[in-house]
Amino acid sequence: MTPENMAKLRSILQRHEGLRLTPYADSRGFQTIGWGHNLSAHNEDIPEIITTDQARWYFEIDFAEACSNTELYLHGQKITLDDIRFAALVDLCFNIGIGGISKFKKMLAALKANDYTTASSELLNSIYAEQVPSRAIELADMFRTGTWKG
Repeated sequence: MTPENMAKLRSILQRHEGLRLTPYADSRGFQTIGWGHNLSAHNEDIPEIITTDQARWYFEIDFAEACSNTELYLHGQKITLDDIRFAALVDLCFNIGIGGISKFKKMLAALKANDYTTASSELLNSIYAEQVPSRAIELADMFRTGTWKG
């Protein structure tokens, strides 16, 4: 992915996650801080507050992990995506993890077949889309059109 597209992806992810410097329970009840850093998943102590620099540090670690996990998963499944569709999948991975993505069997099969309309529909016809509708709509549109949103 080009540096320019990585910057766009970072910006979209940060907008989707929102910055919170104090801990909160996410939609699934996990203790979270910063731009969606899941403290519970990392068995970390829950701080009372963090700085923006600390949030940025958490974000960069989580961002690198989501990119790496998505890339490894796609490689293993022999799925090739352009930068924008890859970015949409990284965003999804950042939010629900690679285990969550692997449950989208029909969406992944559609991506593998370059059937982006079906991939988009499969994302929108999911519990995920009910939980975070505006995010799901944006990601589905990125899958369908191959263009940046937001």
